[in-house]
Amino acid sequence: MNKIFKKFKFLLPLATSFSLISIAASCDFDLIQNKENQPNNPQTPTPEKGQAENKQGQTDQGTGADSTGTATVTPSYQVNTSATIDNGNNIFEVIPNLTQQQIDSVKSYISRGSGTLYFLYNDSGKIATKRRDGVSFIQIAPSNLANDTDLRVANDQNPKFAHKTKGNIPDGNISYTYDPATTVLTLTYKVAIATTDETKPNYDNGFYYSEQSFTTQIPLTFLAPAANNNAESNSDSGNNDSGSQGQSGTVIPITLGNKRYVYETSDYYASANGLKGKALLDALLAIQKSKLSGVGTYDALKSFYKTSTAFKDKYYEKDNTLLDIYSENPNGSDPYKYANYIGGSANVEGLGTNREHLIPKSWFNQERPMHDDANHVWPTDIKVNAVRSNYPHGKVVATQSTSRNGGKLGTNAAGMTVFEPVDVFKGDIARTYLYFTVTYSDRNLRNGRSIFTNSFPYIQSDFLTLYRSWSNTDSVDQFDIDRNNATAQYQTVRNPFIDYPDLADCIFGDNPKAFVNKGILKSVETV
Repeated sequence: MNKIFKKFKFLLPLATSFSLISIAASCDFDLIQNKENQPNNPQTPTPEKGQAENKQGQTDQGTGADSTGTATVTPSYQVNTSATIDNGNNIFEVIPNLTQQQIDSVKSYISRGSGTLYFLYNDSGKIATKRRDGVSFIQIAPSNLANDTDLRVANDQNPKFAHKTKGNIPDGNISYTYDPATTVLTLTYKVAIATTDETKPNYDNGFYYSEQSFTTQIPLTFLAPAANNNAESNSDSGNNDSGSQGQSGTVIPITLGNKRYVYETSDYYASANGLKGKALLDALLAIQKSKLSGVGTYDALKSFYKTSTAFKDKYYEKDNTLLDIYSENPNGSDPYKYANYIGGSANVEGLGTNREHLIPKSWFNQERPMHDDANHVWPTDIKVNAVRSNYPHGKVVATQSTSRNGGKLGTNAAGMTVFEPVDVFKGDIARTYLYFTVTYSDRNLRNGRSIFTNSFPYIQSDFLTLYRSWSNTDSVDQFDIDRNNATAQYQTVRNPFIDYPDLADCIFGDNPKAFVNKGILKSVETV
């Protein structure tokens, strides 16, 4: 049957108690005290190809007050109100007016962190905690339902269920993950649409199914703790620059250039607060060393690539295929795609993937934990990885070969062989090299073609200058942020140069400013 979708924006109001501080940058710049100058409702333009879109489609920040009169900031979640078989991300909304008993039941069920929720086909497209006698708490946005049964979601791995009397029908077991720190619920599913047109692709018994999987990442802010419920929250213990506050859910936006970065309070970097230059680097080294026991095994990386959202394309084609920095074409069609991490062959491009050490393993004699650290071991095309070999990333002035997405192997101005990635990933790669200067500066990284050194700043000056330039030009975007948070969930240790886009200035700048801990980075907007 033909389906007509209503084309309008539906912004789901999400009420939660957040505290707002707007500052100029993470280094010790002046606080913006005048609230009238704070960008309370920055509009994020629709990203063009080559620009990463904000996770969850967030477009504005609203302010208000909780029952105690405390100022709050409420992040908006933009519902996709024009879903199709090829456009199925973020199609759900929270069911309003849940009772406290229902909220408690939902919290108890999803607090396990991952599992299965149930799509109720006979109840207007609602998701419930149980197939029978469960609590329904989110639903497909009404504009996506031509009628109660037209648009459905199905299990992302096995979308069809063999019913004993009805034949194959969409399987309503929907996989979820839940992050209590952010209250974000992530659903993964395929879209199924009822039809009588048997010529539709993937048609089976009255339904046709999407080829790709989709996700909804929706904040369940009815589960967020109220800021003033904390016994230690008083007029003297709000957001301060000490970084000692431990409440999760507090949002701290900072503006840097044309980007507005939003933080969640955390004490991860608390012990580095107020430091600068080498003292700051040394403090970060101590922080990172205390987390490295969380780094998993080399073999476990394959499962991480397959099951996490760290390297899923939610930003360019937005099809949840593997986001490979060596094959992604940000300005047009990708030369080839990988549905997921698959292994394979290195004869030509497009035949397989493997684990690319952005910092070549020969530089540190394949020692752990560097060898297994997901912050720099990324899934990429095998052939391009082989061409890049163990050369540093740099600026090519004389090209020897070019990969299909535009990456180049050649020599730089000094005659050294380097590999130059496409512009949109230069900052991502630069921040990985900078990550090594603080995380592994006490290790032997100086073998073979290494560009690291044994004294501060622990990297050759020309490459430090280049990487700082790349990091500024290709600034931290949502792909960086999502990858950093997913990696930290997997192995604990974070990349501080993603959490703090101007951290290099605090450490390596000619007149560095003191570092101010604002927590961990959760999202970015263009202002």
